[in-house]
Amino acid sequence: MLPAPVRNAVATNGVILEAISATTIEPGDQERYRILIGEAFGTHPQISFKVDPALIAGLELHGPHLLIANSWRADLTKIRADLTNDERS
Repeated sequence: MLPAPVRNAVATNGVILEAISATTIEPGDQERYRILIGEAFGTHPQISFKVDPALIAGLELHGPHLLIANSWRADLTKIRADLTNDERS
């Protein structure tokens, strides 16, 4: 469950979240994702769907005060940072 301040920030009127994927999400799946994301936040946020092939795979959810990254790009960025930190140690 997300912390209350995060859920409240998403529930603010006028907030539009961006769901970003590596490939186009079909309209039926977009609606299913809207429902699942809404359940996670306990609200019905507006969500626009965009495509960014640089994700490689996965989904990212962006908002004014929110970034949830579950993508290959996010994983590779973390691995690169970990390797860089290991080299400095």
